[in-house]
Amino acid sequence: MDPPGAFADAHVASDVPQEVAAADSFWNSQVGGACGSDWSGTVLAVNIGGRLFRTTSKTLRAAPFFDSMLRHIEGGHLGMTMDEDGNLFVDRSGELFVHVLEYLRMGRWLLGDRGTDFEFVEALCREAEFYGLDGESQLPLPRLSEYVTVWQFRDDMVLYVDCSEQTLREDADHQGLFRLCKYSGGLPLDQQTGTKRFKATSHSVQAVIAYFALRGFKLQHVLDNSMITHTTSADGQSRTGSGLQYLLSRVTTVRAGSSCGSPVAAFKWQHCAKEF
Repeated sequence: MDPPGAFADAHVASDVPQEVAAADSFWNSQVGGACGSDWSGTVLAVNIGGRLFRTTSKTLRAAPFFDSMLRHIEGGHLGMTMDEDGNLFVDRSGELFVHVLEYLRMGRWLLGDRGTDFEFVEALCREAEFYGLDGESQLPLPRLSEYVTVWQFRDDMVLYVDCSEQTLREDADHQGLFRLCKYSGGLPLDQQTGTKRFKATSHSVQAVIAYFALRGFKLQHVLDNSMITHTTSADGQSRTGSGLQYLLSRVTTVRAGSSCGSPVAAFKWQHCAKEF
C-alpha cells in the first residue's frame, strides 16, 4: 500500500505535458527502459530540493516513498515531476536528505554532534516520516548530555551530588545510597535540567564516582577551591565555603513513543523521590 503523501509531487499520466513525457522517457533510459526489468543495481540520480544525489534503486527502495514511486514508473502509470535534466525531483530539504540517504544505505542514523540538537532531530524526524520511515525503530532519536557534580566542602567529609532525579531513580537497586537534601532538594537547582541536590551516604569520593562510572558517566573536570553555597535550614539560611567539585557527564539516547516530536516532548524528569 502506498504511503500517504507519496505522490504529492506527481502528476496523473492523463494530460501529461509533452516535456514531462519526454522526461519520463529520459528517466526510463536511466533504469533500462523495459517495465518490470531487474535494475536494482542501476545508479540513479534524484534531485532533492535542488541538490543532486546518486545512488542505486535498491537503496532508494528502502524508503516506502521511493519504492512506490519506482514501482509506478516501472508500470508506466504516472508522469513524475522532473528537473530540466530529466532527474526525478522531490521538493524537500536536500540538507536533511543527506542524512536520510545515509540511513537508507547503512540502516542507522549517523548524526554526529547534531544528534544533541533537538530542533534538528525533530526536523529530521518529520523528513523521515515523509519518506515513509515512520516506524518507531526507524525514526532518529535525539541524544542528551547529562551532567553530575559530586562535591564537598573542604572542611567536611559529607559528599553531595547535584544531578537530575531521573539519573538516580533509573537505578532501582541504589537502596538509599543518595538522599534528597531536605532543604535544598525540594526545588530544582536548575529549572531547565531539573537538577536537584542529594547527600551521599558514603564518604568515599572514589566510591561515589565509581557508582556513576558504572552507569556510563566519565569524569571531565576537577575544580578545586570553588565557592559553593548550600541551603541548611527551612528558613533559607545557607552555608558558603570553599569546596572541591568533580564534574561528570554522559550522552544518552532519548527514548520515545512512535509519534515524531515525542522524543523531545516526552523527555521530562520524573519526580518520584521523597525527602529524608
